[in-house]
Amino acid sequence: MYGTVARLKRKAGTSEGLKSWAEKGSEREGAGAVATYLFQTDDDPNEFYAVAIFESAEAYKANAEHPQTNEGFQEMMQYLEE
Repeated sequence: MYGTVARLKRKAGTSEGLKSWAEKGSEREGAGAVATYLFQTDDDPNEFYAVAIFESAEAYKANAEHPQTNEGFQEMMQYLEE
């Protein structure tokens, strides 16, 4: 298994957009993807943790280099503070 854990800070007022983006995650998953999760913290409604799991480092790297991955990343960034 290989993957990423990321702490995300949502822009105020983008709750539904970010949740919708996360729900479409399975449509963006490429070969070797196992699962993606988005967790909202109890202490801060604008703080999330994203987890992406892949079968191997090779699958993770292939996904990272795929143009569709960058499109999904850019879409996600519109809901987040930089």
